[in-house]
Amino acid sequence: KHAIRAQQWNRKDMDALFRRAKEIQGDPQTHAPNLTGCVMAALFYEPSTRTRLSFESAMLRSGGSVI
Repeated sequence: KHAIRAQQWNRKDMDALFRRAKEIQGDPQTHAPNLTGCVMAALFYEPSTRTRLSFESAMLRSGGSVI
């Protein structure tokens, strides 16, 4: 599912997302190959180097790439 805006998520979706994140956090190396070949387009409306770099580094550590 593409994350475009916060309003697209309901409570059920958010609970599922956080459960999945907790699974991945527990054993990130097992899940890293899941993002091989995936590309994340990082678009931010306000300049924030710290936020941009944290998103980019998370994607790269997970096996994906960033544009």
